[in-house]
Amino acid sequence: MAKERILIGLHSGPAADGVDAAAIAVTGKGERMKVRQVAWTRQPYPDELSAGLAALPSADNDRLEALDADLTARFARAAQAVLRAAGVLPEQAAACGVIGSALPGGMGLELPSCPRLRLALDVTLAGEFARGDLAAGGLGRPPTAWAHWLLLRDRRLSRVLVELGGLARLTFLGSSCRADEVQSFDVVPAGVLLDELTRKHFAQPCDRDGAIAAGGRVSGELLNQLDAHPFLHRPPPRATTAGDWRGLFVERLELRARNLACRAEDLVATVTEWIARAVARSVLAMSERPHEVILSGGGSANIHLAGRIRTLLSPSSTYALQRYGFEAQAMGAVSAGVLAAARVDGHPAGTRQRTVLGGLW
Repeated sequence: MAKERILIGLHSGPAADGVDAAAIAVTGKGERMKVRQVAWTRQPYPDELSAGLAALPSADNDRLEALDADLTARFARAAQAVLRAAGVLPEQAAACGVIGSALPGGMGLELPSCPRLRLALDVTLAGEFARGDLAAGGLGRPPTAWAHWLLLRDRRLSRVLVELGGLARLTFLGSSCRADEVQSFDVVPAGVLLDELTRKHFAQPCDRDGAIAAGGRVSGELLNQLDAHPFLHRPPPRATTAGDWRGLFVERLELRARNLACRAEDLVATVTEWIARAVARSVLAMSERPHEVILSGGGSANIHLAGRIRTLLSPSSTYALQRYGFEAQAMGAVSAGVLAAARVDGHPAGTRQRTVLGGLW
């Protein structure tokens, strides 16, 4: 029997509302890797930290230093917590992969910084995958699509992974596809927009089960205005950031809703429908209709949103990520662990370039 390695993955998504940590058991190397989730934990951020990360574009050097120190401590505690949950000692972990919060500027830099985090963890650290992707001619974001391909590809079935996190993202895996045939791109905002609306208008952190959206009325006029946004008409692969859908975008959206006499619940219902339809259109535009649609991320717990996606994509079968052995919110952290394994092994992990991505500390 092949020997298992234990790796840790740490991930903070575009919503910047917490850090997910996963411990994974890996056998084999490269494209022959087999991966199973051993443990997963989530450490939510306090509101002031989330607000500080949302304001990164305007942060000065002192503020960046403070955020780096804060995130380093939180990522280190998350790694320690998931190791305890897995019953693994730090010295038994082969490596830790990290995907942090992207710094503005399009250079692929993230917080926490890898050298600083390595000092806080007594584990080999692999990171800066986004920076490596940018250097290899990519979009400058972590190449998690390669990990998705490794974990979810199938010889007979075509699948699409729909990540409903801060942003809605698709990874399309055609049946028997190679890594360089994977399609992955951002669709629309998801949690970053819905959560801000529910916080502002309902004093709730999110529309967890979709009850707010289910109680509202979809505005066809507002839906058409949202559909006209230029980002939706850019061909894939395309990428966006959480900051593109905060601040001024939300203010203009709320103004349009008021002009159309939309109630707050109507606004949430319309945005939820917009996300579902944008996801469905993007999936149906793929080269083949997928046999299986896999929902992951915190938004997959939104019953109303998940139900609308399922209806719009019928007769494709729609499943939660748990069916495939991973927690719904664990995919980002699991992918970080997979990328760490590839980096330690010196194996290429890009879907477009045969390049070893990231660095080791």
